[in-house]
Amino acid sequence: MEETKLFKLALITSLIGLLILIIIAEKITLPNSSITETKGLPIDSYAKVQGKITNIIETPGLLILELQDNSDNIKVIVFKPIDVNLTKDQNIEVEGRVTQYKDEKEIQADLIKII
Repeated sequence: MEETKLFKLALITSLIGLLILIIIAEKITLPNSSITETKGLPIDSYAKVQGKITNIIETPGLLILELQDNSDNIKVIVFKPIDVNLTKDQNIEVEGRVTQYKDEKEIQADLIKII
């Protein structure tokens, strides 16, 4: 009898904890950073930047975007398939993880929004 009460209490507490985590995760947003600030972040940090696409290189598995704001430019790596139609001179917002390739910082995009 005590084991069932303990089990129910543990289950209810776990569900309430998960619900709280979901609510908190919805509220957390990344602040916008300039590209210069983003390049100063450590590898594997998450960043959100806005800028204009100045170049697009398409390969079989990914897109490489050159994104520019008024401070600097950075490459954005986008793995295919993507559900956004991107063109040169478009203004976009990118959220993703800062990576490094050949001593250059890049952003591996998780989310892209056209603005």
